[in-house]
Amino acid sequence: MYLAIVSFFLHLWQSFFALHPWRYVTARVLALVAFIKRKAIGAATSAMRNTAKEKFFGWFDKNLPRQKRKNEKTYRGIFMGFFQYESPPHEWFFAVCEDDIEHKVPTMSSNLLTGVQHGSVVEVGTEVLPGARVEMIRRVRVLSRARNPDTT
Repeated sequence: MYLAIVSFFLHLWQSFFALHPWRYVTARVLALVAFIKRKAIGAATSAMRNTAKEKFFGWFDKNLPRQKRKNEKTYRGIFMGFFQYESPPHEWFFAVCEDDIEHKVPTMSSNLLTGVQHGSVVEVGTEVLPGARVEMIRRVRVLSRARNPDTT
């Protein structure tokens, strides 16, 4: 019985749109209203999106504060090279000269320093691994490249 009633109303609805051009008129009126109100509709959806974003990410910022890792280090200076020790336990290290002080930092093998030229000013971000005697290179930023004496 329920299916018959639903089918009858569906038939009436479809026949109403099939016999009359109301669907075209309705679509054009809705398109015209949307075109006229496009800035208002855009502002409303933008406000709703920003409110939802602020509430969602604001909850995370309030309840889960961002903390900088305590085991991060940054070395900045003139890049002297990326070398390998002759004998383990510290297999690789890079050397950075900062204010006439040379820092030799034992690291894990990494390909992040392969393209850095000797004499470039770099900033190397590392992470100290707990329980290990080496640091892991996370970020390398070349601030200025070394000049090639052959091209000057």
